[in-house]
Amino acid sequence: MAGDGHEVDMRSSAAPLYLASRALRKAWMALRVDTSPAAPCAPRAEALSAGEAAQRVLDTAEREMMMKIDGVQDHLRQLVLGYAAAARSVGPWQAEDWPGVACYTTCRAILEGCGQVGWFLNPTIDFDERLRRGARIILWSLSEEQAGPTPPDAALSAALRADIQATGLPVWQRGNKRRPGQTSWGIEVEGRQAGYTHLVGITDLMPDGGRDLYHRWSGFAHQVAWAHQGWGRFRIDRQHHAVRHVFGNHEDRHYPLLINMAAALTEAGRRYHHYLGRSPANLETAYLAVVRHLEEELPKVQAALAEADTRRDEQD
Repeated sequence: MAGDGHEVDMRSSAAPLYLASRALRKAWMALRVDTSPAAPCAPRAEALSAGEAAQRVLDTAEREMMMKIDGVQDHLRQLVLGYAAAARSVGPWQAEDWPGVACYTTCRAILEGCGQVGWFLNPTIDFDERLRRGARIILWSLSEEQAGPTPPDAALSAALRADIQATGLPVWQRGNKRRPGQTSWGIEVEGRQAGYTHLVGITDLMPDGGRDLYHRWSGFAHQVAWAHQGWGRFRIDRQHHAVRHVFGNHEDRHYPLLINMAAALTEAGRRYHHYLGRSPANLETAYLAVVRHLEEELPKVQAALAEADTRRDEQD
């Protein structure tokens, strides 16, 4: 894996993280660059033979997916920049150079975007279920937009809900308990109210471990105490009656972080390619190269950190 575009020192233990995040971003960007039409037998082609209301619902949901794909791409860019800054030197990193736990927050956002893309584009569902999922995503977005600086246009919101109802899907609405004065919408599925949450999409994308990843990465995003346990040590200066918390870089923890994030990216990308009838070979090749590279470099980083810990303990 070669790097370009940034002045980094390839001897740095952050260099593999930079190379990996950069390779993943390039592979993900290719999803947007390929503008060839969907294959005639692809699930995307089913929407072309649907009724007008169903077509509008699916078109709107697809636009939501492209927004999520672009959002994931932007967050990948943040990882690249963060690791590039850390990889400029092989010496001790300054606090402003190492992205630290911010990468967990960034990967959490990537996981949310991939979860939504993968859930809507799941290749195992039929047309009716995809229509239901598209409706749930649209109504979730309308519900969430009310809390933003630019609430959805009332006429557009009503038109979208009318299109969903025209497909035969019952739409429910209720007051939002967390946001008084606002409304939440969803559809009824087999007599129960169904909306959308990020956990729904993430557990569909990654049944084995997705929920746990989201929980752990959310800990850093929400600044909860348990997430930071084991990341530093307290030093007591009795002479000056001061307590200082030394926060470690823990470079080795970023390697499995990127490996897990890469798995989410790749699965979401596979589903996107399947939806359009394209081959995910290039994305899968990039994923395998990234995982292999990180797994090869991790033992070296762990050995270097162990040696540094030993020296520090001898000095304390």
